[in-house]
Amino acid sequence: MADMIPQIEAMTTDACTFSVGVVHGGQWVNCVSSSCAGEALSMAKRQADLDGGVDRMLGLTKGNDEQGRFIVTRGVTRPVWEPNGKTMALYETAKRLAGELGIDLKHESAGGGSDANFTGNLDIASLDGLGVCGAGAHTLSEHILVESLAQRAKLLTGLLMELS
Repeated sequence: MADMIPQIEAMTTDACTFSVGVVHGGQWVNCVSSSCAGEALSMAKRQADLDGGVDRMLGLTKGNDEQGRFIVTRGVTRPVWEPNGKTMALYETAKRLAGELGIDLKHESAGGGSDANFTGNLDIASLDGLGVCGAGAHTLSEHILVESLAQRAKLLTGLLMELS
């Protein structure tokens, strides 16, 4: 595993990233481990790039019983959310409402994941990133900006009223 982690992360390109974030090995501190497992995250902004990355990861499976095995299996794969016409129309509505509240609502792809990856992939108009403002996501310094609470609540209320 120690040899494979740098190889996996070196597969990162502008189109598709790879990160090994979880590794488990051994059972006792005084024994040589007979197995090790890891989890890698791959992200892309286009489904074709993610599919290619998954294929490259699966291609790393190698080894035998005598020298050891490195086995790659596919876990839950969140589809890439590529905005379509329905999503962009919904975004334009949200952007107009946001503008009325003094919010400059940008459209961008972060390459990350949300539940909208699943709904968007099903051709359902989907938006993400309408929650409160903050910084440091997924870190020990993650925080929200309290002053954004009321403004974002107004945006979501307006959007729900517009769509109902």
